[in-house]
Amino acid sequence: MNMAERHTGNWRIFRPWIERALCARCNLCFLACPEGCIRLEEKGYPLIDYLYCKGCLICEEVCPRVGAVLKGREENGLEPELSFEAGRLAVETGIWPLKEAIRGKVEHTHRPKLLPVEEYLSPQRRFRHLFLPARQNDVIEEIQAEVDAYWKQAGFDPQAVREKTSSNGHPSRIPA
Repeated sequence: MNMAERHTGNWRIFRPWIERALCARCNLCFLACPEGCIRLEEKGYPLIDYLYCKGCLICEEVCPRVGAVLKGREENGLEPELSFEAGRLAVETGIWPLKEAIRGKVEHTHRPKLLPVEEYLSPQRRFRHLFLPARQNDVIEEIQAEVDAYWKQAGFDPQAVREKTSSNGHPSRIPA
């Protein structure tokens, strides 16, 4: 199967973009693109089809005009303004347990709400392959099962925590 038959843009790390004011319309990017995801518009400017662009940046390498093709930001990260929220969700979904060692004994310092792991995964571009182009319920359920198994081993019942949290909107108070 040819890559143009599949949407491979979700693999992209970098998102190149073309600065039209600097573009010489030489078509080198169009010719060099290994995925054939650059087409030329009516006036000769290149257009990148991000459904297929893998962000290899060959277009940037072959461009004779410095700055005409720009790398853009990393695609698999998280918007900086959402980093605090992502950290909170990592803790409250139970994916990232908070612990500390006190006198040689490791203890959990926070009992999370144990929100569904999807709440942590879905806003982040690096996990979008779990939701697009088709939702991968089996993988999401496997991640949830691993998180739940961890908390069961730690002495918490994830289902009971979720029920208490959903009934009053606050984290449950489970005795240690």
